[in-house]
Parts: sequence; structure tokens; C-alpha cells
Amino acid sequence: MTKHPQGARSADFVDVPQSIASSSTSVADSIRQFRIENGRTYHSYKDGKYYVPNDAREIDRLDVQHNMFILSFDGRLGTAPPNAEAFKVGRVLDVGTGSGIWAMEFGEEHPDAEVLGFDLSATLPEFTPPNVRFEVDDLEEDWNYSRPFDYIHSRMMTSSVGDWNVYVKKCFDNLNPGGYLELNEIDLYPCCDDGSLKEDSPMYKCVRLWGEAAEIFGRPFINIKGLKDVLLDVGFEDVHIQRFKWPNNPWPKDKKHKELGYWNYDNFATGIEGFLMAPLTRALNWTPEEVTVFSMEVRREFKDPRVHSYSSISSWSIYGRKPEEAKTPDEDENASVRGDVSAHLSLNTSKREDLLTTLLKSIASSSTSVSDSVYRFRVENGRTYHNYKDGRRVTDSVCAPALSAVDLGILVSKSDISADVQHNMFLLTFDNKLGTAPPNWKDSKIRVGQVLDVGTGTGIWAEEFGEEHPESEVLGVDLSAIQPEYTHPNVRFEIDDIEDPWIYSKPFDYIHSRMMQSSIADWQEYVKKCYNNLSPGGYLEMNEMGINPRSDDGTLLTDSALMKFSMLWAEASAKFGRPWQDPTTLKHLMAKAGFIDIHEQSFKWPSNPWASDKKHKELGYWNLDNAIAGLEGFMLAPLTRVLNWSPEEVTVLAMEVRREMKDPSIHSYSTIVTDSVYQFRLENGRTYHKYKDGKYSYPNDAGENDRLGTFSKLLI
Repeated sequence: MTKHPQGARSADFVDVPQSIASSSTSVADSIRQFRIENGRTYHSYKDGKYYVPNDAREIDRLDVQHNMFILSFDGRLGTAPPNAEAFKVGRVLDVGTGSGIWAMEFGEEHPDAEVLGFDLSATLPEFTPPNVRFEVDDLEEDWNYSRPFDYIHSRMMTSSVGDWNVYVKKCFDNLNPGGYLELNEIDLYPCCDDGSLKEDSPMYKCVRLWGEAAEIFGRPFINIKGLKDVLLDVGFEDVHIQRFKWPNNPWPKDKKHKELGYWNYDNFATGIEGFLMAPLTRALNWTPEEVTVFSMEVRREFKDPRVHSYSSISSWSIYGRKPEEAKTPDEDENASVRGDVSAHLSLNTSKREDLLTTLLKSIASSSTSVSDSVYRFRVENGRTYHNYKDGRRVTDSVCAPALSAVDLGILVSKSDISADVQHNMFLLTFDNKLGTAPPNWKDSKIRVGQVLDVGTGTGIWAEEFGEEHPESEVLGVDLSAIQPEYTHPNVRFEIDDIEDPWIYSKPFDYIHSRMMQSSIADWQEYVKKCYNNLSPGGYLEMNEMGINPRSDDGTLLTDSALMKFSMLWAEASAKFGRPWQDPTTLKHLMAKAGFIDIHEQSFKWPSNPWASDKKHKELGYWNLDNAIAGLEGFMLAPLTRVLNWSPEEVTVLAMEVRREMKDPSIHSYSTIVTDSVYQFRLENGRTYHKYKDGKYSYPNDAGENDRLGTFSKLLI
């Protein structure tokens, strides 16, 4: 069960060495510092809100409790309709996820769902299914999710919540119309039908004292029956409530309740001292010794088969459905923004679904040219990295496409939707074009032949460009094998290192390069390679980002976690031999390489939906989701490999940054700059390539790319 404390006695702090720094855990500042008190380990983040220990004993108990729920619900994970086998559900939130076992099992049973679990204490698993991730957060803070959920699951939160009306309203506001909220809670007082449990018993005294302490902490035990009215008052409909009995020991005769009794005794006997220690010592001034002795008395009574009690844990399951016509939060203000998000994404839904489905499968295909070693990946700090040219990238393979195809590592197992988020941010920024260079202009009559997509990532840009330009032959190259298994007939992928010599049999008409910051050791050499491999009149488009975020009104402070992160990332990249290139210098490098007609544009990506105008507010929603999915993955390898940080230190900083990005009072943004360049020579009214002048005798007039190009994303 998950409970929250207040107040704290002085105690020693300890850094937990074996931790869960992984792409699937988003952790807050000070989370990695745990406090030892009376022989048990407690979290330090929001110290006092969570008074149940978070050590190994408690994690084991939570897993026992989870199996009791499974037995009670006849093998299901809950009583609400989304737990049915055939039910299709999209986004799922598990509040008070504890050990994360429910979220992981739901993710396994519903591979099409996207499951997020959060808790106040960092006791989350290191390795998870690809559609499950975790964050450490406080449910009583503002919920700033970029998209609503279809199902919110909440379990054992009584005495953890200060105001249930506020909590249930948050759940309602963060559900899609037709979405479900399920609450599984416990009665404080045990029940007994035959009078064998006396009111002066240690068990009754235990729950009475526990209830008094919870009141002092400001998080009293809720009247479970009253929750139904709370759901109805908030706006839920079809509210159902069921009651399940958990006997205190195997005293019942029927098989199911006898088995529950065995499990519940183990659950209670393991947890009772942990439940009582902090409440009674912090709130009621008991000594640890008094709590230990009292726990023994309660445990003795709990295992007595003559006492037919069935509720220290009498479980109630309540679920309700949000009406189909219900308004989402701030719908009147943001309806047009969110509506446009759906309309915008629907343009490419079928293509993305195909890509996302195949992305999680094996990608060995006749249409992808890859070496055997490419498919061997390395696990480090709970993240997956490519093994080909090991060390060339230090951003992990699980999250790189979430923010950029930064050559510090790459995504393998969890890229499914994060790459699409970023890609669709580009489309929204470019008004539904794939880039800013002429090959992407919608009314252009120019047709491009050979196209190269450098740092192709999941291959989504190459796929969409190939589909929109069936006359083109598109090649996507990347250092890691995460491209789709099935491609359009005019699209193929290769695993290659762009810093090796380029030996292509034919030059390209358009080279598209996106998010290659910290991937390239020598940008001048890279730009020259692009120049040398373009046909006359060919285009190079680079979409890059600067390292430092910006704020026009001073709300982003120089000593902020976000600024600290960008400086550390820049430092690590420089030491790694692939420094961040100031995107404003790319124009000069292009000119030096021989390009002419260099065009530069800048765009803003707000850190969250703080912007007032429609387009930037929408970009803020997507950018926040984008950052949350990928942030820790970007930081782990650079800071651990290069700057010798521990994984725990990285996850602490990641949550500090994530919290600032969620804060709507901080008006930070990334400046996205796109440089479209091309080199050509005019002769007799036709356009010819100037590089190796005369080698190619045919003209190649500069054209526009329909809507697929990229842009240089300059985050300054």
C-alpha cells in the first residue's frame, strides 16, 4: 500500500548505490537520497509525505499484495472494462505505481497501450516492457500531461491523498471522454461477522492509532463508500462499486478466501511494523521499541484462526466512466489547438502505425542493408545502445529519436511513438511540409531523383518523403539499426558511419540532415562531403539545434537546472570529440564549402504550452511530451561515460530539468533554425553543378521538395 507522511525525525541520509537509472524511470531531485530511520529506508523527496518504507522488504510486500488483487479479481488486473482481454486502450496512467508491477503487467497484456506509472518514491523497476515508462512525481502537484488518458488506475492511496475531491477532479480532467477511472482502496477498520474480534483488541487499537496519526499528517483514511458520491459529483457516470474480503489468516472454509487468508497474513505480517513505525514515532511520539512490541501483539492476533476478521485489508473496487460529451480541461480555450493536433496527426496516421508496428519487430529485411554486427546491442545503466562503432554515439538507443537524432547514442526498444512526436513537431512547424528547402514546396514542379537522409533514425522522414515523391529514390543512413522492416519500394536503408568516406555510385539531388548535433566531429568536413555528393543544382538542408534554451522575459534563470543540463551536455560532447556546433555558424561553413543561395530560418519550440498563440501552444504540448520521453536517455551516456557521473546523479538532474520544463511560469523555448543551401552554375539558361565542373553534362534545375524536408533546429 502507498502512504504519505509529514514531519520527520532527524535521521541519517544514505545514497542508494544500486538504483534504477533507466530510460523508463523519470526521477526527481533528491530522490536518490534515501533516509534510514529506525532500521527502515524511506524516500527523501518531498520528505514527510510518504511514511511507508521503500526498502526491499516493502517492495516484496507490494508484490504479494498485487497477487492478492489478481486472485480477488479472478486473474484480471482490475474491475474496470479496460482490463478485459479484447478491450483496446490507448494511454494509461497508474497512480501510486509502487514497485511498478501493475503497470508492467498491464503493458504486457495490452501491447498497444502506452502506460505511464508514477509514484513519490523511486522504487521502480530497471527494465520494463517497451510501452511502459515511469516517473517519480507528486500527485498533489499540478498535472501537466500533454495528452489525456483513456484509463487511470489508482490503488491503495487512502491516507496518501490530502483532498480526494481535488484528486478525483484531476483524474476526471485528465481523461479522454469515455475514459475510465478505477480506485481500489481499503477500509481502515477490520470487520468481523461473529464477534470474535473484540473492540479492545490490539488490532482495533492499531488501526485507531494509525488513523489518528494519518489525521495529524493531514491525509486521513477515506470513507470508501463515500468515494462513489465523489465520482458522481465530479462528473463521472456508470459508477460501479464492488467489495472484496481479505481474511486476516486462512480461517475461511472456502478455497478462494482461505488462499487469500494465507497471502494476507504474509502481506500484513511483513508490512505491519513498516506501516506503524513512522506514523506512531513521528506523529504520536512513540519510541521505536514501543512500536516493535505493539506490532508483535497485533501480529499475534492477526494470525489467530479463532479471530474471524476480514478487513485490515477489506478491498473496495470503484470505477466510473467519463461521459462521451464531457469537456476536457480548458476545452473552451484550447479546443481549436487540440482539435488541430488530431487533424494534423491524422494526415499520416496509417503511415505512422505501419512504422510503429514494424519498429518493435525484427528489422532484418531485404530492403534494409545492414551488417550482422549492427543488430547486437549493448545494455548500460538500463538503456540499450548500438554495438556497431561502439562509443561513436553516447545518446541511448531507446530515446534518441525522442528529441533528436543526436549522435551520442540511439533508440532501439522504446522509440515507438517518441520519434513520431518529434517528426510531427517538425511538420507542424513547417506548416505540414517535410522541410523548408525547395524540394518540399507544395506547388513546385521540380522533381528530385536521388535523395539522401542522413541520420535517418527510425526512418519516418525517408518513408514519408518517398511516399510523397514516388519518382524519387530515397536512401536513409544511420549508425544504428532501428529502421522499419517494411518500406516503400523507392526507399531503402543502410547502416553506415557518416564519418567514413562516402562512396556512393551516383550523386544526390537533395541531402536532408536533421538533429545531427553532437554526432559530428568536424562540421566543415561533413558539409564538404555533402557538397561533393550533390548533383548540379542539388540541395542540402540541415535542421539543427543550439545547446542553450532561451527566454525572452527572464523567467529562465542562468542557474536553473535546464541551463545546467545544457552546459554539462555541451561539456561532455566536447570532451567526447563531437562538440555542439553553433547553428548560426553553419551558414558560413556552407559558403566556405562552395554553396550559394543559403537560406536560414528560425522557429521556436516552447518547453510547454505557456505560449498564448495557437500554434506555439500546440508545439508546447508536443515538446513537453517529447522531452519527458527522451530527456534521461540523452543525459545518461554523456554524463556517465564522459563526466563520470553516477546513474543516480543523472536521474536526479533529469527530474530537476523535467520539472522546470513542466513549469508554465518559465517561458523557455528552443530556437529551431533551418539552413537550406544549394550550389549551382547557370549556363545558357540552365542550371548545372559547379563542383567538378564539366563532369556532369546534363542540367539539373533546382526544385522544391514537396513537403518532406527538414529544418535546422537551433535551440539557443
